[in-house]
Amino acid sequence: IRLQKDLAAVSTWWAERTLKEAQNGASHEAIQRLVEVLKAVSGDPNHPVLKEVYRILGERLAEAVLKVAEKLLARDAAKVESSNVPQPDSALHAAEGIKAEMVQAVAMGAPPKHPAMARSKEIEVKLRMEEKSRIADKVLLFAEAAEDRDTQQEEAAAPSVPKVGPASEAADSIEREVNAAIAKGVLETDSRLQEAKTMAKALRDKDGTRKRMAAREARLAAKAKEAEG
Repeated sequence: IRLQKDLAAVSTWWAERTLKEAQNGASHEAIQRLVEVLKAVSGDPNHPVLKEVYRILGERLAEAVLKVAEKLLARDAAKVESSNVPQPDSALHAAEGIKAEMVQAVAMGAPPKHPAMARSKEIEVKLRMEEKSRIADKVLLFAEAAEDRDTQQEEAAAPSVPKVGPASEAADSIEREVNAAIAKGVLETDSRLQEAKTMAKALRDKDGTRKRMAAREARLAAKAKEAEG
């Protein structure tokens, strides 16, 4: 009987300590350790005090997720700040990291509709939208670079007709980038993709014009050779 009383006293002490630590702001890791000790000591996985402890644990887990989400958001912002080119992968990795944290937290008891979880989800969605926007930015930059290279080749060849073919190849490469962006979730109607497609068409049209000009030059050269003969 005395042993039973002693065990009951120990159980009560651990229950009170677990609840007190939880109420006083213990981390979710610390609360989980205390819960396991209380279960082992009391032999009761459904100890009455655990209902309130689990409620607090859920809040701690949700708050921890938000801290991670804010940290990943800040890390992405720093990556963007230090780079001269769009960083879609950075945004994607941050979003995926937040998603993983949320899934794990819910599995451990975090309430999915907790305000901190809702805010974490907002950050995740924002980063996913950023990823798509940065992909579109990269496509437009790619198209602009292709257009610039063609202009340089045109200037270098002047007054002759530039080589036929490279402009069409550049147009093809731009269209591949556009299609890849769409496959990754960028809207086909995105203004940057539309601008890139316009550049691709212009390059293809220029190559058509060059082909006709080159054929004309060839005909003129042939006639001049015949006249000489």
